[in-house]
Amino acid sequence: MILAAHLFLGALIGTAVKSLPIAILLSFLSHYVLDIIPHTEYSIEKIKSRDWKNSIPEFLKVSIDLLAPLAFILFLSMDLRITFVSLFSIIPDGLDFLG
Repeated sequence: MILAAHLFLGALIGTAVKSLPIAILLSFLSHYVLDIIPHTEYSIEKIKSRDWKNSIPEFLKVSIDLLAPLAFILFLSMDLRITFVSLFSIIPDGLDFLG
């Protein structure tokens, strides 16, 4: 799923849940809830195959998908805590990328 959807739900959870540990846990778990919904994903095959020379467009796509929502969340909330909590919603994709 596009990272923005995960980040925005994580930010919503960070706004609604005042306990930081619970907000972090729920943000992390929200990733799996969103992934239940049927969806398509953009290709990062060149990154996965470590074809670094040809993967620049994919890195740009992922970077924009990560940084634009984070900037938007920070701009709207003006709260680093909410932005921090939202990051936990994309950890499963990071773990998948490492594996």
